[in-house]
Amino acid sequence: MKKLLFALVIFTCSQGSEVLTFTAVQGGLRTGDTVTALFQAKVEPGWHTYAHSLRQAFLIPTVLTFAESAFVRVLSVDYPKGEEKTFFGFTDLLYDGTVTFGAKVLLLPGHGDTLTAMLRYQACDSMQCLPPAIEEVSLPVPKPAASSTDDWFSGHGMLYVLFFLFIGGIALNLTPCVYPVIPITISFFSTQAEGKKRAISLLAALYVLGIALTYSALGTAAALSGKIMGSALQHPTVIWGVAGIFFLLSFSMFGLYELRAPLFLMRFGIGKQGYAGALIMGLVVGVIAAPCVGPVTAGLLIHVAEKKDPFLGFLYFFTLATGLGAPYFVLALFSGSIKSLPGSGGWMVWVKKFFGFLLLGMALYYLKPVAPAVVVTVCAGILLLAAAVYLGFVEKSAGERFLRFRRFQRLFGAALIMIFVYFYSTILIAPPHVGHVSAHRTYGLPTGERLQELTEQGKPFVIDFRADWCAPCRKFEEQVLTDSTVQAALSPYVFFSVDVTNAADGAANSYIKKYAVVGVPTILFFNSQGLETNRVTEFIPRDRFIELLNSLSGGR
Repeated sequence: MKKLLFALVIFTCSQGSEVLTFTAVQGGLRTGDTVTALFQAKVEPGWHTYAHSLRQAFLIPTVLTFAESAFVRVLSVDYPKGEEKTFFGFTDLLYDGTVTFGAKVLLLPGHGDTLTAMLRYQACDSMQCLPPAIEEVSLPVPKPAASSTDDWFSGHGMLYVLFFLFIGGIALNLTPCVYPVIPITISFFSTQAEGKKRAISLLAALYVLGIALTYSALGTAAALSGKIMGSALQHPTVIWGVAGIFFLLSFSMFGLYELRAPLFLMRFGIGKQGYAGALIMGLVVGVIAAPCVGPVTAGLLIHVAEKKDPFLGFLYFFTLATGLGAPYFVLALFSGSIKSLPGSGGWMVWVKKFFGFLLLGMALYYLKPVAPAVVVTVCAGILLLAAAVYLGFVEKSAGERFLRFRRFQRLFGAALIMIFVYFYSTILIAPPHVGHVSAHRTYGLPTGERLQELTEQGKPFVIDFRADWCAPCRKFEEQVLTDSTVQAALSPYVFFSVDVTNAADGAANSYIKKYAVVGVPTILFFNSQGLETNRVTEFIPRDRFIELLNSLSGGR
């Protein structure tokens, strides 16, 4: 009888004004990334809609859908739980007031488009229900004017990264799988070219081109795969898995196992005649040298996938390949200098183990967002000291025949010990950090009483949602909040911080629900009237953050 009465009420149409306003909260979407688009439904006082997940099968839930698009992919939709209430004798979940929906969206690069959202709902008050309705809103997704790597190049470290990748490529030539092949390869080119320098140089150039093509394709593919996986690469479980892969790859460099190339590829890439043959040899040399080069290359592939930038993947691996191929080209130009190369020997094993320690360091680097800072710091110190002692004084593969290399080993070990002493002495002397943001004063949790007090005083405020396992949060705290210009621009605001590291934290979860936070980082800006004026849901570089603060200053 109750269901029949309720069904009759549903068909009672009200011709009054619209009772729900559907708007897009977050604009400024850019193609080429996975982002969270926010939409808000404001239900007029006295009215409500039904939540998305309902107990009663005959009720009409609120559903957010999106128009089909060739360049926009909706991956998931996050709905608020709703508030439990009793109406017409039934108890279920309702939405009233202002409700925020989040949609995780993949914006394919290179094309402008529109993200059109449609909210299907049914509105009721205490007496009647309106017929189901659909509200629609569109968000422009413009074609970007510049590459998404702009933020990388605006930093101060890009040239250093490329320089070390180039040097790393050269260093890989010193491993046991590569170094002995260098004079053999140059001699093979020289025999084909009948000693003509121009022909030898061309053969070497095509060989290096083959290396660059293979590695650049690998880097681009890895970055594209990371873009498809999106934010899954920031999940703590995935981060631990990535660190574990680096750890296992290091074992190969220490000789516990070897990554071997398939036999047919080794046969295919050896001794090819002519210019096309030189190109083919370069294309497969990375596979042939897999026992020494493979673990380092695989580690860099994982790193590039995490960055999710195809151009960056191409650039990283092209630079590495250029370093790997540079000795071939230089020795081809000066073929007589081959005789002055040091002889092969046990010192190459030392180089291979050096890369093993580098891979262990990368494992620790990836654990920074999910492991306690003190644990990572202590483990890094142990690793640095172990590398200094082992590579400097214990590892004796070079034997007594290479006296100069033995001297280099001791100097290298002493240098690492000095770095260890300097770095960790500064940590011990430095004053302890207070909280996770030591460079900017925070005012605890944004309680209702505190926010009411600020509104009465006419003070704007900021609420920052962050977590220890969130890499973008840490980057924002270390690179942006510590900046003196940013601190000056934030000075008119009262800065609150909500730490959502612990999923079981009831207080943090209540703020997540209250402000409809989908992920971290999320930074909310409120004006002096206590109204939300802007929402940032991704890492924002220093200059863009200052620009945002300046644009909001007029509305404080």
